[in-house]
Amino acid sequence: MNPGSLFSEVPKLLFYSEVRFCTQCGRRLHVLKTRKRTVITLNTGPFIAHETIFVCPDDGEIHRCKDLQRLVPHKGTYGYDVLVHVGKSLMLRSMNEQAIKKELQLKAIDISVSEIRDFWIQKDQTTV
Repeated sequence: MNPGSLFSEVPKLLFYSEVRFCTQCGRRLHVLKTRKRTVITLNTGPFIAHETIFVCPDDGEIHRCKDLQRLVPHKGTYGYDVLVHVGKSLMLRSMNEQAIKKELQLKAIDISVSEIRDFWIQKDQTTV
């Protein structure tokens, strides 16, 4: 099934830290901030991630949602599954950026050739 056909409009998903009390002092956490961003994964397609970030009022320890961190890099748009797909397509399947773009479009993932190229450049820079 194509993730693009799952929802009539882009779904909004709420993400909260699983921790409600500070792991250091035991005090109840307060809301530090909330933020929204579009996230795109192979299984779901695009969705709006609405994340609530908590902080300890005493020691400033910050708590983010682990589920969101497992899906997508910090401040990233594309999920780890998309990044792995692009990497495997480039390295193992010897596909070019345009072919990967077309393949992902069939899965309702709208990505530009330059974004695909950026994945490769970022990966290349971290291994140096």
